[in-house]
Amino acid sequence: MKKLVGVVAVLLLMGSLFAGDGDNVFQFATSDPANDALYADSSYNEYQRSMIVGTDLDQDGLKEIIITDYKTVDANHHGRIIVYEVTGNNTLQQVWEYDLPASGYYSNIRSIATGDLDGNGKGEIIAAVTGGAGDTLSSHVGVWVFEWDGVSGSNNYNLVAQITDFATYQDSTGAIVYPDRYRCEDIAVGDFDNDGKDEVLWVNNGGTAFDNAYIFSIDGEFSTGFYSTVVETVFKRTELGFHGSTVSGYGPVDLDNDGNPEGIITIWNRIGVQIFESDAPDHYVLKYHAEGLDSEDRYPYAKSVGVYDLNGDGIKELVIGSLLRGRVHILEPLNDDVDTMAQYMPYWTVVDSSQDSSGNWVYDTTDAFRIYGMKAGDPDHGPGHDNGDIVLSDLNKHIYDIEYNGGDFGDTASYTVYDIYDVFPSDTFIYQYQDTSGATVEDTVVSNFYPGPTLALGNDLDGDGANEILYGTYVAHRPPDTFSIQTGFLNVLEFNGLGISEGWKIVGKPQVSLFQNSPNPFINHTSIKFAVKRAGNVELSVFDLAGRKVKTLVNRRFDAGTYTVNWNGRGESGEALPAGVYFYTIKYNGTVQATKKLVLSR
Repeated sequence: MKKLVGVVAVLLLMGSLFAGDGDNVFQFATSDPANDALYADSSYNEYQRSMIVGTDLDQDGLKEIIITDYKTVDANHHGRIIVYEVTGNNTLQQVWEYDLPASGYYSNIRSIATGDLDGNGKGEIIAAVTGGAGDTLSSHVGVWVFEWDGVSGSNNYNLVAQITDFATYQDSTGAIVYPDRYRCEDIAVGDFDNDGKDEVLWVNNGGTAFDNAYIFSIDGEFSTGFYSTVVETVFKRTELGFHGSTVSGYGPVDLDNDGNPEGIITIWNRIGVQIFESDAPDHYVLKYHAEGLDSEDRYPYAKSVGVYDLNGDGIKELVIGSLLRGRVHILEPLNDDVDTMAQYMPYWTVVDSSQDSSGNWVYDTTDAFRIYGMKAGDPDHGPGHDNGDIVLSDLNKHIYDIEYNGGDFGDTASYTVYDIYDVFPSDTFIYQYQDTSGATVEDTVVSNFYPGPTLALGNDLDGDGANEILYGTYVAHRPPDTFSIQTGFLNVLEFNGLGISEGWKIVGKPQVSLFQNSPNPFINHTSIKFAVKRAGNVELSVFDLAGRKVKTLVNRRFDAGTYTVNWNGRGESGEALPAGVYFYTIKYNGTVQATKKLVLSR
C-alpha cells in the first residue's frame, strides 16, 4: 500500500477543485461512455492517439473535434478517424468516420492534422498512416489526404491522395530506395515558409539512416489526379549528428516574433529539440539544436509539446513534457532570436511511503506526474486575464493544471498546481453480472483506465463563454457496462468560475448515409442512394432554394441495408419543377442526418 505523505516544493492544492479566486474551476461537462447508444463495446475505449479541436473544415460555422484511435473494427479494418461537430450549446454530434484498412501493423493511424495542401479552398484531414518495417505501399503507409466534398455542412471527406514518395530517393543505379519504415508519431501541417502554401512536416522515427524530418508540399490539385510532391528540405540525422531518434514535429509557430515561422522537432533520448526557421520560400535553416536537456533517459511523447506566452511578455515559451517521468522543460528565446534559448526545468516531486516485509515504512522521492499528454494555454480565463497554464494528463488518472504565477520559470515556487480532475479515483471495484443460469455473480475488477495523449484545449467551442479541456481514453480494459460516465471515449471539462456546469450531450453518429445523386445535373431522371445502418423511419425530401419542400420521395420504415430512390424532377402534384439548384435532405427517426445539393436542368 502506498500513501502520499508529503509534497516537495509547491505541489499545493492537489485534490482541490475550487480556488478562492475562481481560477481553475472545471466541472465535468460531458462524456461518451462505452455503454451509451453510440458504441456499446469495451474495445471502443482504447488507444486514442490524436485529437484536433476547433476546426471548421466544411465551412458551416460549427466547430469540429477530430480523433484517431486503434480500434479493430473487423478483420479487414484497424484504426479509425472520427469527426464530431459542436452542433449547439453543450452538444456534440458524430458526423463522419473512416475505418482504415488493416495493414498488419497494430498502430497504423497515429497522428492527424488539417490544412489545404492543394490550395483549392476545400479543407482536408491529413493523416500520418504508419507501418512496420518494410511497409512501403501507399495503401498501407504515408500521408493520406481526406478532402471535404465542398458541400457546406455535408461533413463528408473523400480520400484523394496517399503519398509516400516524400521519403524516397534514387541510388546510384537509379533504383528507388524506401525508408526502412514509415513511422510518424506526430504530423504537423501549415505554411512553414510564408509562401502561401501549406507544407507537411513528417518526422520519421526509422532506423538511423531514415531518422529524418521531411518538409514537402504539393503542386497541382488532388481532384484532377495530376499533382506532384515537392520535397522542400530534409533534416537528416546522419548529417546533423544528433544522437537520438526523432519523435515528433510541431508548428508552424513564430517563437521570436520576427515574422519568420519556425518548426520544432523533438528527439527521443534524454529530451532533445531542434528548431528550424524559414528565411525564404522553400528554404529552411536549423537555428537551434540541443540534446540531453534531461539528466536521465526520459523522452518527449508526441503530444507533450505546447507553445504559449506564459508570462505575457510577448515572447512565447516552448514547453515539452517527458513521458512517464514527470518533468516539464521550458525553453524561451533570448535576444529575440531562437538561435539562443534559455532552458528551465521546474521539477515537482512527491514522497511515496510503503511498508516493507518487516512492517517498516520506506520513503522514496519520485516524480509528481507521469505525463502522457500536455498543452500550454489559458483554459481557465482566456488571453489577457491571467497568466498561462500548463495542462497535462497523468497516468495516475488525473488531469492537472499548472498555473504560472510569475518569477523564475525554473522555480516550482513560481507555479500553483491544481488537481482539476480525478479521472477514476478507485483502482478496484465490484463488478456484478449474471451467469448463464441467471445467478448474480460478483467479481473484483482492477481498473486499467487512464487518460492518454489526446489532450486538447478548446477555446469556447460552443460559444457559451466557457473554455474547455478535452481528453480521451488511452487504455480501459473492463467489461463495457462497468464504465462510469467519466471514462468515455471523449471527455470534456468545461471551465466555469462559479463552479456551475451544464452537462454536454453527445448525439450518436448518423444511422443513415446519404450519397450524391447521379446523374447530376440531370434533365428528366436522377437516382439517389442511401444506406440505413439500423432499422428506423427514413424520410427523404427535396427542397428549393427558399427552403420550401417540393417533394417527399420516401417516408417510411426501412430495415438496415442500401436503397436507391428515383426522381423525375416533378413536385408533389406531378408538376414539372423549374430548372435550378435544389437540396435533398434525409431524416432518421425525425432527425436530420445529411443534406446534399442537386441541379435540375431543362
